[in-house]
Amino acid sequence: MRLFLSLSAATLFTAATPALAAPGVYLGVPAAASDDATLVTRNTVWHCNKDGCTASHDGQRDMVICQLLARKVGTLTAFIVDGAALDEAALAKCNARAG
Repeated sequence: MRLFLSLSAATLFTAATPALAAPGVYLGVPAAASDDATLVTRNTVWHCNKDGCTASHDGQRDMVICQLLARKVGTLTAFIVDGAALDEAALAKCNARAG
């Protein structure tokens, strides 16, 4: 029964947050929602909605991508790469570049 509940919870979480579960995806969550539905940082195209901004993992360094997004949208409350969130220190370093 516990296994079933764990699998059900995991399935619901994955279905509700596909950007978090998908490999090869960045997710940045701005403190204030972005006014732009689509924006570009260098060569990265971001698609934004009320839940955050997502982009395909394009081979650049994760910190650089985070900092570029923070410059465009302001302070981020989270930055997730391939399902793994930056830790507090890394997020603070990213947000140091926020515009």
